[in-house]
Amino acid sequence: MEDPIAKAAQVGGYIGCFGYAGVAILSEAPLDTLVKQFSRMYNIGKTSSPPLAVATTLCNGFSAYQSRSKDAVIGGLASPFVLYVAAAISVMAIVPFTLLYMEPAVNRKLLGLGSHASRGVKAEHLGASEEDVRKLLIRWKGLNFVRAALAGLGALLAAVATVA
Repeated sequence: MEDPIAKAAQVGGYIGCFGYAGVAILSEAPLDTLVKQFSRMYNIGKTSSPPLAVATTLCNGFSAYQSRSKDAVIGGLASPFVLYVAAAISVMAIVPFTLLYMEPAVNRKLLGLGSHASRGVKAEHLGASEEDVRKLLIRWKGLNFVRAALAGLGALLAAVATVA
């Protein structure tokens, strides 16, 4: 079984790179290109991130199972079992956050614009101003960092559980 700390950190770093590097590149692009390439970046993350998150959750779940009989209590608050379970929940919290908050708030809008642009509709006919689209991209970046932070929290919780 792989290390749950490394797996959670990997998920957080991977997700964070989309916001940090991807948005930096997209923000320099003309509007047509921005929305088309956002769709491409989104689809790469959509297909590659879930398996990483599931693997991380399984690692934390296995670690929780292995530590269920440990009597150690960290700071008088939580056992390693509880911390590994919390780490697993933290990483998987990315899914409802994405579906319930990011999808309706930002993703659908940017992906819809990208779909129209991919069919040859020019930027001036997309029904959104360039300023609005760029604001959506920046909003997406902030929300994406929340997802990366959830995975980072999972790594931190797993690290604390490991040293107990």
